Amino acid sequence: MVYDQPRPKTDRLLQDRYAIQQTLGTRLGRQTLLGYDHQAQQRVILKYLCFDEPVQSADIRRFQREIRVLKSLSHPAIPRYLDDFALQTAHYRGLMLVQSYIEGESLYQQIRHGRRFNEAELTQLAQQILEILCYLHQRQPALIHRDLKPSNLVLADRAHDVGQVYLVDFGLVQAAAEPAHVLMIAGTEGYRPPEQLGGRAVPASDMYCLGMTLIHLATGYHPTELPHQGLKILFAQELGDFSRPFKRWLRWLSEPRQERRPASAQEALQMLARAEEVFARRGPASVVYATLATRFRQQIQLFASLKPFGSKVQLIERDRALEVLIPSLALQWPAVYRALKLTLVGLIGLGGSSYGLVQLSLASVSALWRYGCLAGLLMASAIAVGRGLLKLLQQLKRSARIQLEPDILLVSYDTPAQPLEFVVNARKQDIYDIIFKPDASNLYLLLKRNRTRSRQLNYRLSAKALALDPDEMHWLSDLIAFWFRHSR
Repeated sequence: MVYDQPRPKTDRLLQDRYAIQQTLGTRLGRQTLLGYDHQAQQRVILKYLCFDEPVQSADIRRFQREIRVLKSLSHPAIPRYLDDFALQTAHYRGLMLVQSYIEGESLYQQIRHGRRFNEAELTQLAQQILEILCYLHQRQPALIHRDLKPSNLVLADRAHDVGQVYLVDFGLVQAAAEPAHVLMIAGTEGYRPPEQLGGRAVPASDMYCLGMTLIHLATGYHPTELPHQGLKILFAQELGDFSRPFKRWLRWLSEPRQERRPASAQEALQMLARAEEVFARRGPASVVYATLATRFRQQIQLFASLKPFGSKVQLIERDRALEVLIPSLALQWPAVYRALKLTLVGLIGLGGSSYGLVQLSLASVSALWRYGCLAGLLMASAIAVGRGLLKLLQQLKRSARIQLEPDILLVSYDTPAQPLEFVVNARKQDIYDIIFKPDASNLYLLLKRNRTRSRQLNYRLSAKALALDPDEMHWLSDLIAFWFRHSR
């Protein structure tokens, strides 16, 4: 942001070098300050977390996480980490982060001043922002900004074209591998994607924020001020001079359903470069997705890296297929009870028949006809014990396999000494929809046709039966939904 050059204050220097010049913003115990570094002779931005205000331990952890993230980043369009320290003075008590100062003005300020961006300018801005997000999303693990909006984008160096864009404020940044904090609603209303209402974010979440930001820059209206149809924002009527391909590309970014957005910044950037070729054609969204034929194979490594830490689920790449192996399923207690009951009955039969045979061996020859009956009981009891133990082993060693072929979805259960049991065998065109419960308890496959013996439709994959936690279910849902919308 641009300010007049006031004379740096020399009183109350922090760490004997930083002078506070101006307060730029205040939010929930955090202050953003314009400062001057007397040692380096330059302006700096100081972010201050005040302990005198009601801050929680989660606020401190997020502030410390922002410091760690900025330390690890090195990108010309991201403010540089300079210093951090704790303060315990009469005027300041808390944590301070020092970062480089960007000489410019936020895109939000430019909108407030009445500026409207045309398609060529928005295309340049989108390319620059996507390149920054590519840098963040391609890290291991991927970093999700979660609060991309006009006020967090600073435009500087406007001598050439639209200017240089900088992405600032990493206070809500989250690694994709981190567990979701359900009580933490990250992001800003209007720019926040639906999945972040539950504290969950993936690279596609930043794509939604970018789409809403570009819509705001193009129309001059905050996303909450535009008409809605359900969760969809209706903005095309406000972009009269914009080309159809760019509008459709924006619609793609701003899809409420996460699985219908670009899976990564790299994909969005590639499709922006090919917008005239891909999005100019008429037809349903499935026609557009059909042009992304190679994406599924390219994203295997991304899904493997996003798998929740410590998960035993295996992602196996096979010839023209991807297999998800869930090695240990939850025990089905009714089946376990029946197996134990059969084993116990068999053991009782074995004991009784063995005792009877011993007694008969001491009896007269006339009782030998009873040997046949007891021998039969002994054999039946042994078979019962064997079957009971086998059923118990099958419950302990059950595994599930979800096989994603180019145009076929297979779900099967594997148990010892039994042929593979397929419960779902459906072509992509025979799947009506895939619905994931918000509480991560169930994933429903709504089928028009199931080519198995049972022919069961509307099959349910239960987190309890699969012994998967919510993070694993979210990951599995993303993978299957991605396969579903990706044409062969």
